[in-house]
Amino acid sequence: MLQTRVEIVNDLKITFISFKNEHFEIVLSTLGASIYQLKLPNRDKVFENVVLSFKDYINTFTSGKYPGSTIGPYAGRIYPLDLKINNYIYKLQANNGVNFLHSYKDTYAFKNFDYLIEKDSVIFTLTPNYLHYPGPAKVKVIYQFKGSELTINFETIATQDTYINITNHTYFNLCGNFRRDVLEHQLKLDASHYVGINNNYTPTKLIEIKDTIYDYKEQKPLSSLINSLKSTQTKGIDTAFNFEKHHQLELYDKESGRHLTMSTDYPAVVLYSNNFISKAELLDGIIDFEYAGLAIEPQYLPNEMNLVENPKSFFKKGSKYNHFIRYKFGIKKGE
Repeated sequence: MLQTRVEIVNDLKITFISFKNEHFEIVLSTLGASIYQLKLPNRDKVFENVVLSFKDYINTFTSGKYPGSTIGPYAGRIYPLDLKINNYIYKLQANNGVNFLHSYKDTYAFKNFDYLIEKDSVIFTLTPNYLHYPGPAKVKVIYQFKGSELTINFETIATQDTYINITNHTYFNLCGNFRRDVLEHQLKLDASHYVGINNNYTPTKLIEIKDTIYDYKEQKPLSSLINSLKSTQTKGIDTAFNFEKHHQLELYDKESGRHLTMSTDYPAVVLYSNNFISKAELLDGIIDFEYAGLAIEPQYLPNEMNLVENPKSFFKKGSKYNHFIRYKFGIKKGE
């Protein structure tokens, strides 16, 4: 059953939409067509929240974290700021050092979507006004609930030649109610390359993963990578991975038994381990802390137009954009 409630935040009338079945309980928000809360059972069948969001919803605007939000029209960092499409140069603005991050003022994360509830699904729609980025005229984000699976579909049509890269920015912590960090979460990821960055955090090159600390083809704890990166500029994982054969990853918390499989038709995924904190109170009554969650952001490669030849995120006028992210939730028996 789907239920709604309304809250006024930052002069916006935001609707929260709740759904639950035997496998999960979820609260969506019209702000950013986002995931506000997600409760999963542990081995003892106790449902607890596993996604990062803020107790005071105003912090969604000010924290710089984009928790649970739809990011578009272009997710990730872009640099240089002169975005050339055909013979025209769009002048982007920096909001992350020298970079244009998550579409800055044009981001969908802080836009209030319209919505339509259908059986076992919620359809969010937005007709954005853009300040700087040549985004599509109308965007649709569809959440579908089926058994233990949650699927998000992103649909739009390019109304001009442009780059489109839409994702979801949910932070997961499978331990439940954020009682500890994600360092001992187990990750498995079939990726061939990761994206290297320069001192300005700008994505600059594809690097083969084999025999590097970024190789997660076999399951191992996040701590093995995060601990290696703590002394670097990122202080943890802030990395784009290019999928190899299987466009999916697995995340597992041994203590609770909660297991997540994310699959997608996107060619890449960005992982971010909440390396920089906001000091704001989370929904679960805990102050935001380092490595409180792992943001899983399936997408095209960030800065792809400056990274590779023939970028897949380029769409000709009239081209359809249709991608999905699917989460399958489960519980593993004790090991």
